[in-house]
Amino acid sequence: MAWLQWSKVGQHFIMQGKNAVSLRDFCLLLIIFSAVFAGIGNARAECAYRYSQRTSVVQGHKVIVEIYQPEGLRTFPLVFMLHGSAGALRIQPGVEPASDNFGEKMLASHCFTVVFPHYLEALGVESLLSQGEMRARSHELLHAVSQLLDDAEALPPVRDRPVFLFCQSLGGYLGVTLALERPEIAAVSEISGGLDVTAVPTRKKLPPLLISQGEDDRNVPAAEGKWLASFWRDHGGVVSEHYYKGQTHYISSDVLREMVGNTVQFFTYFHQE
Repeated sequence: MAWLQWSKVGQHFIMQGKNAVSLRDFCLLLIIFSAVFAGIGNARAECAYRYSQRTSVVQGHKVIVEIYQPEGLRTFPLVFMLHGSAGALRIQPGVEPASDNFGEKMLASHCFTVVFPHYLEALGVESLLSQGEMRARSHELLHAVSQLLDDAEALPPVRDRPVFLFCQSLGGYLGVTLALERPEIAAVSEISGGLDVTAVPTRKKLPPLLISQGEDDRNVPAAEGKWLASFWRDHGGVVSEHYYKGQTHYISSDVLREMVGNTVQFFTYFHQE
């Protein structure tokens, strides 16, 4: 997973430090932290939803896309989810899985249209565990998820609505990179991800970013999350960081539930703003 060059990470983090934030950003972070500590992320679900599957052709390969659509005639904000390098949970055709990958059911029940593509299928694989191969195929991966995001944004129930990214591990790297380039992305929540140190933003203002990471993660160490936060602030973005003691790259179910709840609250705030 680690695409970052470690010597540059350490040097950049030490030299740059953390920039002061504006009064607006400081107040915003207070709101976010207050909501998290009050447990608002576990608020009562508001929407029933229906589940469906579709197939997209990306780079000559068929890609399964799972969709969780809230019931109702109105449009809903989009949450585009990107799983990690181990791949998505296997599913049966047309059957809603009993388990979440990392929170799609909770997000849909809070009135977000959730699009969950099995994007590694665009490379003809179900998982991608070699860091060398991830680096070598990074452009293919970015092209695939960008096309899948285009497809998701074209769905009638989400047209002209806010676009949020919720990403994990390898998906976190891809989602954060997309957010540097695509101005329609309103906010990003990433778990156990990071950013290549060579990345350069092409949009004028970066979207708000929620970082969630295990302090004992050896696959993507917490230093990567801290470097990402510093980078984001250096480029004018608002960041909320959460580092969890005792958590590795493989987050426990109770902590993952908390991360998803925080993400619901984070996206809800920026949807209402």
